Amino acid sequence: HERLGVEPRESRLASNEAPSGEGRWSIQGFLNRLLASWKESRESEQKRAELRELVLEAVSDGILTQEDIHRIESKRQKLGLSIDDMRTFRTMVYMTAVKAVQKDKRITTAEAESLSRIAEHFGVEPTTVERTQRHLAKYRLLYEIEQGNLPYVTVPGLVLQKGEECFWSEPGELLEERVVRRRYGGGSSGFSVRLAKGVYWRVGGHRGSIQRETELQAVSVGELILTNKRLIFRGDRKNVNAKWDKLLAVNVFLDGLQVSLVNRQKPILIRFRDRESTDIVAAIVCHCMNKWS
Repeated sequence: HERLGVEPRESRLASNEAPSGEGRWSIQGFLNRLLASWKESRESEQKRAELRELVLEAVSDGILTQEDIHRIESKRQKLGLSIDDMRTFRTMVYMTAVKAVQKDKRITTAEAESLSRIAEHFGVEPTTVERTQRHLAKYRLLYEIEQGNLPYVTVPGLVLQKGEECFWSEPGELLEERVVRRRYGGGSSGFSVRLAKGVYWRVGGHRGSIQRETELQAVSVGELILTNKRLIFRGDRKNVNAKWDKLLAVNVFLDGLQVSLVNRQKPILIRFRDRESTDIVAAIVCHCMNKWS
């Protein structure tokens, strides 16, 4: 056997026997360590979940006070968790607060400061904060307008009157109802009823009429400008210039405004390029009409 390089049969049988006591203890030790690691991971997750619930409750109204921060920190230390453990649910915490403050589509100074404090305290990623900024800035501006703090803008090429200040400029188009097609319809020959020989009574006959089909069409492209003295539409083909005391009514649509003016038979209809700005324009118009009409 030794010359041929073949392993003796006794040796082969020994290799198939059960592992020694030391080998069995090695496998058992591995399993014990694995079980201990799983238990530790589960306990850590339970602790994080407990802390997460406390934090979410604290920011459920969108406000994080110093008292809230103290309570959260005490709980974190008691549970033996690190700052990094809290960061595992930081996005959830921030978005919960954002959802709470924008419920009424208005954001106060205190709410804006609280959101900044939450983002800083929990280390919220800048990209997460940036994704919410457009709507937050809009609701913040709406709140300020309602408090009488209007924004000021510069409109190139606009000649302002003495003491006139410009609050807003919104790209849009002036719409008018135009006839797009005409058709003849509605005519009917009716039917005849014989009353006597050679005498008939015609029933239901009538002439047709020219029917017009209309639709709203853009007649001028430009911008709506709001100042403390006037509502202006400055377009490429048509312009509108009206003092606030000449406005009778304003109807707000999802993407524009309908303005009724004194001594003007048909109302003015303006459609905005960006419907996200409708609320802001409507708020400024409302403020100006209440103050200067």
